[in-house]
Amino acid sequence: MIHSRIPDRIGFRDFGLEYLPDNRCGEVVLFAWPEGDGFISAAQGDDTETGQLRCAAEATARALEQSVNDQIALDVQG
Repeated sequence: MIHSRIPDRIGFRDFGLEYLPDNRCGEVVLFAWPEGDGFISAAQGDDTETGQLRCAAEATARALEQSVNDQIALDVQG
């Protein structure tokens, strides 16, 4: 039998949504490698359904960039 090792993958651990003044919102996300190194990032935007989704996407992109020591750049579009 042949065994192949699946590479370690970063995992989503937690998030938070905060309602801010002036119809704004803030999202915080936490990702972590299985070994325990964690990466937290935050973003702010309009407190609309689309704005909340964009905040989550922006925070996620920044946390993932941190996880690889900024060796990649992610851009959130649309």
